[in-house]
Amino acid sequence: ANGTIAGTPDERTTWNQYTIWANNTGGVAGLSMWIAVHDLEADQSDLLRGMGKTNWGGWPSPVLPIGKWSFPIGFTEEGYGSTIPVISASHVGRGRMLGYGHESWVDGAGVKETEFSLRAVEWVCGQNADVGLAYGAGYDDFEDELQGEGHTVHLSVTPADLSGIDCLLDEFWNGHDDTDNQNLVDFMLAGGGLIMGGHAWYWSYSNSDVSHNYPGNKIAKTTGLFVSHAWGYNSIDFRVAPHELTRPQAAIDAIRADRIDNQTLSVADATIADATLSSCTGVVALDFHDFWGPLRETVNTTGWTIIQYGTLWQNVGYNLGEDPVADTLLRVETALTQGLPANELPAHPSHAEFPGEVPANATRITRTMSIDGNQSGLPGNFGYSGARSHIRMTTGLYAAPGEVVTVSLPSGIVDSGTYVLVGAHSDSLWGKSQLHRHPQIVRWWYVDNTTMEVGNAFGGPIYIGIEAGSTLGNFDITISNAVKAPRYIHGETDIFQWQQQYRHDPAPWAEIGSGQFILTVPSYEIRDLDNPQDLMDWWDEALGMEHEIYGYTPWPRVERAVFDAQISVGWMHSGYPFMAHDLSVAGVVDVSYMSENGDWGMFHELGHNHQWMPSTLPGTTETGCNFASVYLMEELVNPPNLRPADPQRAYFEDGSNISNWSTWVALDTFLVIKEEWGWAPITEALAVYYTLPAAEVPSGGTEEFNAWVLHLSNTTGYNLAPYHAAWGFPLTQATYDALAHLPVWVDDPLRGDFYVYDAILRNLSATNVTSSTADVTWDVYDNGTNTTLTVYYGQTDMGNNSQLWSYSVSAGTPQVGPGSAGISFADDTTYYVRIMASNEEGEAWFGPISVTPN
Repeated sequence: ANGTIAGTPDERTTWNQYTIWANNTGGVAGLSMWIAVHDLEADQSDLLRGMGKTNWGGWPSPVLPIGKWSFPIGFTEEGYGSTIPVISASHVGRGRMLGYGHESWVDGAGVKETEFSLRAVEWVCGQNADVGLAYGAGYDDFEDELQGEGHTVHLSVTPADLSGIDCLLDEFWNGHDDTDNQNLVDFMLAGGGLIMGGHAWYWSYSNSDVSHNYPGNKIAKTTGLFVSHAWGYNSIDFRVAPHELTRPQAAIDAIRADRIDNQTLSVADATIADATLSSCTGVVALDFHDFWGPLRETVNTTGWTIIQYGTLWQNVGYNLGEDPVADTLLRVETALTQGLPANELPAHPSHAEFPGEVPANATRITRTMSIDGNQSGLPGNFGYSGARSHIRMTTGLYAAPGEVVTVSLPSGIVDSGTYVLVGAHSDSLWGKSQLHRHPQIVRWWYVDNTTMEVGNAFGGPIYIGIEAGSTLGNFDITISNAVKAPRYIHGETDIFQWQQQYRHDPAPWAEIGSGQFILTVPSYEIRDLDNPQDLMDWWDEALGMEHEIYGYTPWPRVERAVFDAQISVGWMHSGYPFMAHDLSVAGVVDVSYMSENGDWGMFHELGHNHQWMPSTLPGTTETGCNFASVYLMEELVNPPNLRPADPQRAYFEDGSNISNWSTWVALDTFLVIKEEWGWAPITEALAVYYTLPAAEVPSGGTEEFNAWVLHLSNTTGYNLAPYHAAWGFPLTQATYDALAHLPVWVDDPLRGDFYVYDAILRNLSATNVTSSTADVTWDVYDNGTNTTLTVYYGQTDMGNNSQLWSYSVSAGTPQVGPGSAGISFADDTTYYVRIMASNEEGEAWFGPISVTPN
């Protein structure tokens, strides 16, 4: 029979070996076992006691203590606002491990930081230990401090030979192979210690699958310490004792107990548990079974979350934060739908709410098609456009929720950066307070084989995602077990077939597209669309005008708009695809409506996609995109009462403060130019930036403002520095000097009504000099606003003080061009001359020159 030894320990113990003896008439048998009692709170206390605030170097990654005997030590603020553990520890078999989120932390930094690092060594390795410093890890400079604490230091240790040491100090981001990693695991299980440091956020920029490919995580299933690819700051306050539920396993137990055992968590505790697990569920792979097993069991017991579909204005759906335990389980559902292999994906019941159901009688088909693998994408300086996003190549097929779809591709496409994308609605909604659909409902499948099994728990359109910059050529693919989706290709699709067949294909989402623009819309919105050719003629013209006004042609990408129940931000937002609410669809697919009314928002978001970062001035993110809105509304739609340029008087009355120059105020700055010269000079100025040498690309606000004034002035043929200075542009003397060869625009509508300009005189001189008279001449470069000229002269230069001059002559109101005034002499001494240009705002002085009577 089996035997049991039961009891409740009242204190922690280190590992001790015990022997259980069994005696009977047949003889004696013994069983040896190791037993320890862990107290994780006491371990935390050992490491934290007496420690204070610390500041470490570098930006760390979270070290997630996901194991049964793992626990957090130090927290910092994550780069996106939450709190994350960046120092964690764990019991591993009979050994111990401690992990830092940055490699430079292992050997300390300042005094307090080094004090903690030495304490960590003592906790992991013991007192007076034999400490190994890993070969190539860069910790040899820690030798003196370690020896000062009584440790014996061994240099250049590798996992191949861990004999003679009690612990090893190494990096998470290392070059260890499988044998090395197994040696480390065996070392810890037998009682050895390991301290590692390293971040994964930088690694993740050029690598994927942090769970399996990041070096330090290849032992995480045993150690319980998982390095995430997120990042955080480097200030840690060790005075703050970690809450019990900041330990993921404790949070999992509490979530399970709340939902299955009816041990209700308080809202405060549930919030902590949800925050703890939210750092884990989006990054820890599903084959970490000790972490995921209880969470999956809980979801399977409680059932999947159905989120009621609602439009933007409806107060329906799911309220994040209202039930933190439910939020955690929603994250678990997302991890499952995003991580399970295709043949294990369920049909998530919420798909019926959104994106919709596939009819039960819809035929599954196999189709072979050609894909254009030459996709350049856009240059990265189109910063709001998703410029380097994978290009979605439409297949016209739809994956039913939870069903396996097989995709066959050529061998040359394997590991080329290509994906199969299932689903169109790619905005993540975790940042919303109320959800009108599940927060993540697309699934990307990396092409790592010639035959792929793909799917989506919610279903969705099937795309081939080509990496921007690819030159893969045309290639054929075959898709099996998919459903036909309504699809119109402008210039290719036969209208009769569209009307009789294609628009009635069964999938719940359709695409209406051309070589310029593709609209992804609910199928019910186009079932009665008789004239897709007229619609796409109109949209092609609109897209062509967008490309035209920004001066970047030919445009190298087909733009996409996807309409969704809910998007991540705003009414619409730019990117690839740009996203919009489904409330807009009815108008967007109605060519009569668009022709009569247009859609400022659609034009605006497409305008964002055309904004080139070096020519997007500070304050104009929401301005430059409206060039397209104004242009298309005027030239393509031309509705009544379109807003003209209307400089806002309050802005000028406030002193033309450039920090307040944005959006509509800034738009008026450009519209005034447009109303004088049309869009052409603005387009030409924008186009200059596309080919600027790197050394001439402006950097920082002042350079950007000055560069724009230079380029726009050159395309108009007028010096626009005074005009832009009136708006508060911080122009330099170099800009004024560079434009001095151009005539000033003296007819701008700001003059007199909104802003008082100073006159500018040049080439002051004296001619026709006699013993008693001379003519003072000048050129009026800018006649200013309501300006009067006065010539002051005398035997002494009295500067810019009109009261001190001996003589003066009124020269009247200046006009652009040459000007002159006569002066007379009282004797034959040298005279000095200055000219004062005065208006309601003050005075501007020019000169001096000197004149000696003949």
